[in-house]
Parts: sequence; C-alpha cells; structure tokens
Amino acid sequence: MSEKYLIIAGTNKAGTTSFYEYLAAHPSVNAAIIKQTFFFLDKEWQQKLDLKSLYDYEKGFEQFDNFFPDSPGLYKLEASPEYLYAPGTPQRLFNFLNTGNGEIIFILRNPVTRFISLFHFGKQLGLLPAGCTFHDFIEQSKNDKMKVNTSLMAFETGFYSRYLEDYIHIFGRQKLKIYFFENMMADTAGFMQKVSADLGLNPLFYNDFKFEATNKTVAVKNRLLSKLYLGARSFTIQHAYKSKFGLSFGKLLKKTITPLYRKLNMTGLDKEQINDEDKTYLENVYKHEKEKLESVLGISVPW
Repeated sequence: MSEKYLIIAGTNKAGTTSFYEYLAAHPSVNAAIIKQTFFFLDKEWQQKLDLKSLYDYEKGFEQFDNFFPDSPGLYKLEASPEYLYAPGTPQRLFNFLNTGNGEIIFILRNPVTRFISLFHFGKQLGLLPAGCTFHDFIEQSKNDKMKVNTSLMAFETGFYSRYLEDYIHIFGRQKLKIYFFENMMADTAGFMQKVSADLGLNPLFYNDFKFEATNKTVAVKNRLLSKLYLGARSFTIQHAYKSKFGLSFGKLLKKTITPLYRKLNMTGLDKEQINDEDKTYLENVYKHEKEKLESVLGISVPW
C-alpha cells in the first residue's frame, strides 16, 4: 500500500465537518467523495444507525480506494466520527494501516457542551420529539439501551477515555493525533498550521485561508420536507455515487438542490435555555473525564 491516509475517527459534534473541510482544501489532500464513508464501521453499527457504507470492507480493504476517484494528493482524507465508538473498528483500521501509511485523528470537545449540541442537533434532524425538553433528553440518554439514535447516545459517548483506551492499546499512544475543538475555535489559523506541521503538510497554506464554520445546528421549518430531502440525499448517494455519471449528477444536486433546500427549510435555531441545575448535573457526571483523558493521553485538556 503506497497511498497515505488521513482518517478522522471522532468525535461527532466537535467541529469535525469544519476540520475536514479545512484539511480537504489543502492542495496536498485528496478528500473522499463522501465525508463520512463509514467504511470501517462495524456492520452492526452501520445497520442499526442506518449509516451504511457504499463499499464493503469484507470484500477487501482495497474497496476503500473507490472513495477517491480523483487524482491523489499526499493524503487521502475521510472523516467518520462514529469510528471512535464501534468496538471492532480500531482493529480494522490498524489492519488497514499496518504498513504505517496513514494517520488516525481525533478531535474532542468538552463532553458537557457536546451533549448540549447533540440535543439541539437531534431536534434539528427529527431524532428527538419536538416537545422533548433538555431535562427529558438527559434522562432518555442516560437510560438509552437501544443504541440506534446518535443523539440519545450522547451520554455514554461523552466518556472518550473508555473508547480511546482501545485505540491506544492497538495502535500505541504515539500513533494517534489528538486535537481539541476548543483550540480550533480559539485560534483556527494557528490550530490548522499546527495540524499541518504535525502531518507533514505545508502550514503556510492557511496563512490567508478563509475559515468558515460548517454543519452548524439550525432549525428545520418543515419536518416532512426535511425527511424527504434526507431520504432523497441518502438514496442518491447509495445508488448513484458508484458511477462517474452518477457522481457528477450527485455533485450537481449538491451545488443546486442543497442550497435551495437550506434556504427554504432552514432557519436560525431558537435554542432552549439550559437551566443551571441540568448543566451542573452534567458537569458532575463528566468531572473526572478530564483527569482520565490527561492520564491516558499524556497531554493537557483545555476544559
């Protein structure tokens, strides 16, 4: 395997889409045709979360390169934040990168603010009932046993150290690149320059780069229209992206239909005010996670 790969493996609602877009813009990076390929995600997780990959790892890891039909850069990039949590994924990624030709990257976020973000995001996507309060969300997420709703998994998946231990055991700590959402937000240019230097990319590219946040949580005006749009988008990806014509057609739709949909059916989110009692409860739940992460990772955690 001569190619080099950059795989952003976690976590969701930690600025991974913006991070991915910033890296994808670099001239030495060739981004996948789909940001989240889910290729290395356990089959069980693909099915229960409806995150099916276009290509099947059981047919051979060489299938992964089908996500990169364009001319190669120094790195081939993808980002599937759910990789952090699925139990079989760390070993699968290690087997794929067994020659060392690639980097596994994690970008983490304060689990309390991430939990709040997943609540609003769940409302946006219709994963939560419209009348669900934040307090209800805490209770439902705490008691979630089904593991079929990415928003309701917020409580359990905030304990990053539990999952990173598997990666460290398999890869070794020095093989993992760990970054933080808070650092990216505080100084985006400096953050990306550091990341570039860590990865062997030219950091000067980001000197005059225009940084824009992507995948912001917004409000959906009409849930039926949202369901139809997301269903059509999923169908297009699953049934069209495997051919050059279908891929070109899909890109055209992305440039035309997606902006129109966002204009018609999305608006600013009137976020529910989180009361101090609920926030304090979450802070107490995760208060030892910072210490565990610093112990496991050997670096300072910025929250």
